[in-house]
Order: sequence, then C-alpha cells, then structure tokens
Amino acid sequence: MKYIFLVMTVFLFLNTGCKKKQVKKIEKYVVEGNWKVTYFLHDGVNETSDYNQDSYHFMSDGTVHIYPPIIQVLFTGSWSCAKETDSSDDDLSDDNHVEFNLVLPTPYDELSDDWEVESYSENKIELKDKSSDGSVDYLTIEKI
Repeated sequence: MKYIFLVMTVFLFLNTGCKKKQVKKIEKYVVEGNWKVTYFLHDGVNETSDYNQDSYHFMSDGTVHIYPPIIQVLFTGSWSCAKETDSSDDDLSDDNHVEFNLVLPTPYDELSDDWEVESYSENKIELKDKSSDGSVDYLTIEKI
C-alpha cells in the first residue's frame, strides 16, 4: 500500500513539474518576436484570412499588441499561459493541460478564449478549444 502511494505521489510531482516547464517554455517562445495567425477554424468555418495579415507581439507583462497593416491602428489585449487544473473545465477530459488565454478587443474578440495548447515549438503554437456545445475551434500562430 505504501509503495502504491509513493508511486502515485512521485507521478503527480513529476507531472506537475513537467507542466510548469511547458508553461515557462511557451512564455519564453511567445515573447521572442512577432507572430501571425496561420490557421483559425471557428465554428467549422476557416476564418484565417480575417487575421493572417496582422502582426501579434506578445509582451512579457501579459499584454499583446496587434498591428493590422491595412488600418495601421494599434490594438492591445492580454495573454497568459498557465497549467489548467479546473475539474469543471468542459474543454477536456484531461484537466491537467496547458492553457493559452487571449483577451482581445473587437475585431479580434473571436480569438479571445482559453485555448488548450496542442503542440508548440519556438516558431509555432497550435491551440484548440472545445466549446460546451461540442464544437471545436483551432488556432495556429507562427513566428514571422
């Protein structure tokens, strides 16, 4: 019995440490350079072209600056990255995932959500959100 408890404790500790490292890596990657939307599927509709001309600059203080080249106006929103442990979260059956949160002004509010990080690298972050109605949205951003 003690052995099982010890194994479970070690597993939980290692799993938590792994998620913290993932959060730190994502935070490090995202503040280095400018990004653009390369894929956005919302309610089954590909809306990538509405957002892929804009430049997104994520700041270390949690703000994000969006530069749309056509209208040349700076939009500001916020972002965060954290390990999700909310068991009431309807996004996943696995409630121990890394979330990438965006809160953006109109016309970027479609991108505002608590996204699950599907995969990430220095140059690309793939995100997913499962809504309470069962629909799944996807967002991919890539470093410019």
